[in-house]
Amino acid sequence: MAINYAEKYSPIVAEAFKLQSKTADFVNGKYDFIGVKTVAVYQGQTVALGNYTIAGSDRFGTLSELELPKQEMTLTQDKAFTFVIDRMNYEGTNFANEVGARLKEEIDQVIIPELDSYRIKTMAAATGITTGTAVAPTKTNAYEIFLNGSATLDDNKVPSVGRVAFVSPDYFKLLKQDSAFVLQSGRTQEMLMKGIMGEVDGVEVRMLPSSYFPADTYLVMAHKDAVVAPVKLTTYRVLTDVQGIDGAVAEGRIVHDCFVLSNRAKAIYVQKKA
Repeated sequence: MAINYAEKYSPIVAEAFKLQSKTADFVNGKYDFIGVKTVAVYQGQTVALGNYTIAGSDRFGTLSELELPKQEMTLTQDKAFTFVIDRMNYEGTNFANEVGARLKEEIDQVIIPELDSYRIKTMAAATGITTGTAVAPTKTNAYEIFLNGSATLDDNKVPSVGRVAFVSPDYFKLLKQDSAFVLQSGRTQEMLMKGIMGEVDGVEVRMLPSSYFPADTYLVMAHKDAVVAPVKLTTYRVLTDVQGIDGAVAEGRIVHDCFVLSNRAKAIYVQKKA
């Protein structure tokens, strides 16, 4: 858009609402890079119980080597952006269009939402997760739907501590209208900025925009240890002496991905609309 230099610009630029990351502190950081873009996660292994025998040398059962399986995953997301602010545009806005501030807005309004949305959609589409029977939520069944998800994770032997429910705004609104629903809340301003609305039966509830979810999905309940989201590279820089450009050029790059661990996929429950 062309800038009218005859107009007196206010040094204060109206900014869009910013959303801090709602998934950064949720995803598991226990992984090791074993290549340029490949990470490895070691997964614990167990053995089945048998009967103790009061005879022979194998009284506890047949001895077998307990291995430590390794899941290797290669990052696929290599994203970048760039923009320029011409010196005349910068001065013509009373220096309000400052490149450093615009770079921060790019991170807050584009990068962070992209990461959150990618992680939620990856969880919801992973192989081996549990998907509830599609049902349209109402203010009379919203809490029951939530409890069904929690009960499913109980059946899947998922620890209760560490569970988080990511919900859409419309579904959360119905939850609050359900007379059986009670939200335990001791929220701080920081929690609210991260979309943490409180706890329900020990499950932390985080509200995200509907666009972050796959189509017709309104609830993703998961345990923190089921997901890893490595970030290999983040580059953000401002160049002020670029040949052929009288102004500042901003560039950014982020290499990342999100993976659901194969032996913990059952720790994710997804609910869709009918």
